[in-house]
Amino acid sequence: MVLGCFHVNYYLSKAARKFLHVWRVGRYRHHFDECGSGFDPQGKVVIVNEGTLRVGRNFTMRSFAFQPIQIRIGREGNLTIGDVVIINQGARINCSKEIVIGNHCQIGDEVIIMDNDWHGVGERLTRTESTKINDNVWIATRAIILRGVTLGEGCVVAAGAVVTRPVDAFTLVGGVPAQPIRMLNLPVVERHK
Repeated sequence: MVLGCFHVNYYLSKAARKFLHVWRVGRYRHHFDECGSGFDPQGKVVIVNEGTLRVGRNFTMRSFAFQPIQIRIGREGNLTIGDVVIINQGARINCSKEIVIGNHCQIGDEVIIMDNDWHGVGERLTRTESTKINDNVWIATRAIILRGVTLGEGCVVAAGAVVTRPVDAFTLVGGVPAQPIRMLNLPVVERHK
């Protein structure tokens, strides 16, 4: 008898999870100008889109209520996210000009990616430059990617790093400001598209 109750509860909770997933997809998908198949929002996300937001296939956002992912795109902003990208809890993306995130990228907890200063200091005006993250990049927890940075293919940004300059492909960077630590000898894996 107890076993039968377990199965009923299991299937009810499975149905509730499925309903919640479908509800989240519908809730967040309307913020995108283009969205590929396999979109998987897991948790709370704050999206303010006044510009253009394009997302590729199998895009996953993982967060919790107390650490939502925040995506803000200004009127002239253009945010493009490639296929098979994962963004984790507490991450913030602030776009006022252009940010491009390539395919197969992993963005850790509380990462900040921005293409502008958001405000000037004194009489200096806000500066804006495009930010680009190439394919197969891993950005670890609490790293900050500032305006005008290009992260080369396959590079890794260590936890807590502040990236202020372009990073070469297959390079591990870390520190404040981020400096190259070593080259990565990673095999290039062909992925099916």
